[in-house]
Amino acid sequence: MPAKEARFRGHLHYPLHRGGTSTFNKDLLGSYYTNNETADGGWYPIGANQTWHNGIHLTASRGDPIHSIAKGKLIAARLGNDYSNEKYPFGSPRFALIQHDMSLLKNPAEQNPSQWQTRDIQFYTLYMHLDCQPSEMTDVPWLRSFLPFLSASTPLSGVLARVNIAEDGTGNQKGLNSRTAPTEGRNGKWLKGNVVTVLPKGTIVERCAGRRGNYQEVNVPSKNLTSVWVYDTGNRLVDIPTFTEQVNALRAGGCARLDYPIESGEILGHAGLIKPARISELTFLATYGIHLELFAASNFIASDDMPSWQLVQDDTDDDVLCEYETLLKKINPTGRIAAFLQRFGWDSSGFVDFDDVKSYFHSLSHSDRKLLRGSITRNTSFWSIDWKAMASRNQAWVDEFDFSSEVQESANRYSWWRECEAKGVPLPARTEGKALLYHYHPLAAMEYIDAHLPAPPIFFVKRSDKEYVVTKPADIDIPSRERVWVYEPGKPDWLLGRGQTLQNCEGIGNMGETDLYEALITPATAPGIPPLSNSQKRIWAAIWHSEGALEALNTYDSAFLSFGPMQQTVGKPDAKGELQGALHYVKTHAAQLFQNYFGQYKLDVTEVDETEGELVYGHVKLDGRVLKSAADKQVLRDFIWAYRCVKAMEDTEFRRHFLTHGFNRINIVKGLTANFGGTAVKLSDVYKMELSLSLLLDVHINLPGAAKTIWVKAVKNALGLGNNATLNTSSITEDDEYEMIKEIISLRNDSNMWDPEARAAFIVLCAEDLNDALAQKIGYDNVNDIKTKTGSNSASSYMHDFLKHSR
Repeated sequence: MPAKEARFRGHLHYPLHRGGTSTFNKDLLGSYYTNNETADGGWYPIGANQTWHNGIHLTASRGDPIHSIAKGKLIAARLGNDYSNEKYPFGSPRFALIQHDMSLLKNPAEQNPSQWQTRDIQFYTLYMHLDCQPSEMTDVPWLRSFLPFLSASTPLSGVLARVNIAEDGTGNQKGLNSRTAPTEGRNGKWLKGNVVTVLPKGTIVERCAGRRGNYQEVNVPSKNLTSVWVYDTGNRLVDIPTFTEQVNALRAGGCARLDYPIESGEILGHAGLIKPARISELTFLATYGIHLELFAASNFIASDDMPSWQLVQDDTDDDVLCEYETLLKKINPTGRIAAFLQRFGWDSSGFVDFDDVKSYFHSLSHSDRKLLRGSITRNTSFWSIDWKAMASRNQAWVDEFDFSSEVQESANRYSWWRECEAKGVPLPARTEGKALLYHYHPLAAMEYIDAHLPAPPIFFVKRSDKEYVVTKPADIDIPSRERVWVYEPGKPDWLLGRGQTLQNCEGIGNMGETDLYEALITPATAPGIPPLSNSQKRIWAAIWHSEGALEALNTYDSAFLSFGPMQQTVGKPDAKGELQGALHYVKTHAAQLFQNYFGQYKLDVTEVDETEGELVYGHVKLDGRVLKSAADKQVLRDFIWAYRCVKAMEDTEFRRHFLTHGFNRINIVKGLTANFGGTAVKLSDVYKMELSLSLLLDVHINLPGAAKTIWVKAVKNALGLGNNATLNTSSITEDDEYEMIKEIISLRNDSNMWDPEARAAFIVLCAEDLNDALAQKIGYDNVNDIKTKTGSNSASSYMHDFLKHSR
């Protein structure tokens, strides 16, 4: 399919943290409805004093974090420290207002991206009564971003971005690693520098000119750091081009116009003081929580879905009174919604006091409450009202609720809409001078949106300032090495791979981050590494440059798909593959893990060849069909299979089984046998040095058949043995083995191995106590000659000094 533009970042969070998570889960909906509907006020859609109440109150403990329900843009906020109960008797006036733009599936049942038909929606969420004093907001990413600059006099310049992850580091020190400059590697890979410090999520950085692969040079004003480097992929850094203007807006006080990216689930503030209306009749106890409101300029419920909703949209005068007799009756509501509106309308209810209102609302049946949750009201925003002007036009209501001049002044202090308009906040346009909006029960709207979101993972590319959904190599620009990213709810976007081509094939590749040296020697902290002897670790670590990283994958060559550090593939057309052998091992030793990552998606291995001392091969079976031909195997280049491989390798138990099978290859190499003068001799009886074994292991991985001959030819050439000569392994000396290493390197260079000279040079650089004398023993002029043959300007940094070369 052609790449399809879509705003698919729709995963949701609840505003509160319950049951160990804020991630949206339908099983928790009931508890949130109960939180609101059994409270003493703050119900939807009509409040205790018969005004429209277009949001809900959710009670919480003071200081509980309040989360954004969806990804969006913070367009306005009000902070401050001088909000006394005398001036603000209805609770905290602090708020955050977020604009959300996303795409919904027209047909939620269609999960095949190539068949998606989407529609774009826009809505807003208001988080009112926040407790967000700047002095208490060190755990609020958006506000923490501003804090270092609110009192600073130094003007900001350059392209500013904020840290958007909290994955690096340990314990409470989580964020994004800043490092020294990366060093140059081969094949376009830059090797990460040493950690300088962890930058917490929300830290503002200034982008510098330096760019090395995925590493970005930055300054960090709040930490007085200059020219440090961060790994910049996905949305690990989010640009904020208008940050300076936003700092000035917050400095000015009152409502601030902002333009700040917010992630779904991001903390916006904390639960603040809520005091419901009817203030003349109640003595309030301290109640904390959030007023959550969700509104839109136009109705985003699809017309086909409207039969499940109740639309009330004729109360369009410039107040927020629910007036049944004078307005609502005109729309001729029927059934239970009419009964509710008549019962709750201030001019028709006959309620005497707050307890009557509460008693009636709490007596509603479950079906009545579901009806109210599904109601959509189009009315003037509560927050745009001039309460003094409204009171002057509605004296009867003022008298009934004792809405005095003092109370009117207090209410107007909460009316942020007009102030935001004056400051240019991009609010929905007024209709005939009125801020008429479609209001939804936030929880019901979230349930609707969640049901219409595409199922993750979603693969996409970035073109200019837009994102396009892709599923396979044909959807991307291979010549430009276009990056394919993965969107998963609750995680930063991550790079699956880049478009690449080899052997007239197209796909994606990713070299990964954790090479074998890092995994096994320094710092050797990678999870999921199976038990290995120290010698085995050194032998494998020495081929760090030749082989992939733990996270490596390749779908761009003639073998269709490989992943992991040993580069096992599914095999060329009609051939069996080594990758199937590794998956067969996992399936045999951890059947549930295999089922979790592959079996449930109808991928299996079949026709597996298992012979003692040999590599294990097999075929892939997908959806009951064995894949053999090139046309059959082409489906394995689809991005979903690369993704499934990556996710499997992230599981430490899967990785342990997968690598156990892979690391066993050194035993296969050591067990290779050849005939010398009629006597079978094992490779391990001849080669004792780790340096020899690493070079031969490298051959075996790249060209298994060549390894079986190279080790034998090297022995014969080094020792001057004829074709039928016998071999006394006990008489082989250290100098003999050095001669054999020289022959191994020469024979490798004459083989069809991929880049054999550089591969050998990188392995030799790992040798312990490497010097010119040792270099000359194995066929090099000197150490500099070895470095030159790596083809890297940073070869000196790869002299790792750990690989042993004694018998």
